Amino acid sequence: MYFSFLSKIELWTYFKIMFLIFVAVVMVGLIIKADNWIDKISNKEPSKITESEIVKIAENLMRIQNVANEQRFTNLLDKLEKSNSDALNTAKAYAKATDSRITALGQTVASLKSTFSESKPSDTYVDPLSDAKSYENYDLVRNDIGKEELPVGWVKYHPNWKGEDKLFQYHYPLDFYSTIVKTERPDGSFSYTVENWLQNDYIPYSRGKKYPLNMKSIEFEERLLKEKSFRFNPRLGLGGGITSVSVFPSIDISLFSYGRTEVDMDWRFLILGIGASGFSEDNTEVVGTFSPVMYNVGNFLPLVKNIFLGPVISVDTRSSVGYGCVLSVPF
Repeated sequence: MYFSFLSKIELWTYFKIMFLIFVAVVMVGLIIKADNWIDKISNKEPSKITESEIVKIAENLMRIQNVANEQRFTNLLDKLEKSNSDALNTAKAYAKATDSRITALGQTVASLKSTFSESKPSDTYVDPLSDAKSYENYDLVRNDIGKEELPVGWVKYHPNWKGEDKLFQYHYPLDFYSTIVKTERPDGSFSYTVENWLQNDYIPYSRGKKYPLNMKSIEFEERLLKEKSFRFNPRLGLGGGITSVSVFPSIDISLFSYGRTEVDMDWRFLILGIGASGFSEDNTEVVGTFSPVMYNVGNFLPLVKNIFLGPVISVDTRSSVGYGCVLSVPF
């Protein structure tokens, strides 16, 4: 009889454990369904932009207006993979090492649309004793690049040398600059403005001057980070609650979250907190709180984007148990 009774207790315990696991799984499923339903309700009107719009502002300045599109992003990704892009390969390795994702890609093409200009010797030396020491200096410049000639090097020519290379040449180090500026509209569309130019800061004559490059094409694509997942994500929060027993400010910590990233959360789970109520010499009580789940109601608010609301159970130092709700802002 005794062992039979123990077996019944163990079976009842196992049943309760299995039932709690079943309830937890059902709650997770319901939360995901509710989250998808909430997303559909809270989605803003989509952007009217369906195809990328490119504007050439100046010879070396272009802008692309676009909206996130998974197919176009994949096409550009394939294009960069086929070209064996070092930038893409490096970014992939970094993303793998840091558990991150590539969400934006871009490529611009610019050309140096210019030619070497014919020039007269900038310096001529005739040695009166040895013709072999006579020389002519020529400055190498490119024209048709902006409004000024770009110095790229020099050549020293020894006209009377025999049986040897008559030319000595030197090319200046040229710096390539690319400025990229992103803007984003409330409807989710975005734009990238790109400027490309060369600079020769090696010689005083051209130092600090911009020599524009001819922009030929521009591509920028983004993908939305839509996938949400559960993760172990301890986050501190600051807020307050109201229960059937008291009103109190509190600080809390949640153990798990559900959302796109560790910061972009829609749900927080298993939140433990501590606060105080009363705030008088004779009536100050420490309050411990527990909230099983909180939702980010900031998804529906115009001014605050990250504020969570959920049910709470509180117990104070007088052993008074209260039931109510709590607000929390994670940081």
